[in-house]
Amino acid sequence: MKKKSPKPGQHRPFTVVEYNPNWPTIYEKYKKLIAGIFGESLAEVVHIGSTSVPGMTGKPNIDICATVTHLNDARKHYSEMKKAGFACHGDYSGINEEYFTIENESGERLVSLHVFAVSSDAVNKYKNFRDYLIEFDDERDKYIKLKRSLYSRYKDDYQKYDTGKKQLIDEIRENATEWASKN
Repeated sequence: MKKKSPKPGQHRPFTVVEYNPNWPTIYEKYKKLIAGIFGESLAEVVHIGSTSVPGMTGKPNIDICATVTHLNDARKHYSEMKKAGFACHGDYSGINEEYFTIENESGERLVSLHVFAVSSDAVNKYKNFRDYLIEFDDERDKYIKLKRSLYSRYKDDYQKYDTGKKQLIDEIRENATEWASKN
């Protein structure tokens, strides 16, 4: 029996591991699955997060961002997403998205899917963050160092691990946005 997903803000089991070169292949598998479910309403699917940055240490959780013509198009596919193994969380973050996850039996997250309407700028923010870390090794390495340090202290407290990254993530996002605007 599959363990019930913790509510946002609750502890959930997680690990932080070295980069796995199989992550892009795993992403491609889910990209095809998502495209098959959303069909013609799907505009774009992109690999984001740590698993999309070569050399990045991170949770072995494939982060995916997709855009659909209208956000209601994602909601229409809840039953298909559930059949494919996804839990449907709706817009629990309040940023006008549909959020889906897949977790293993112990509750460790394997896939996170953020779905936005094509009119949203959120996808660009995720892509800018990813591309910036790919372009600037020193920024990526600073982020890796922080993740390792936080994981060594908080491996049993996901909330503290996640909160501990916030300041650096915000700084990198700001730098990535500025960098992307010049390129």
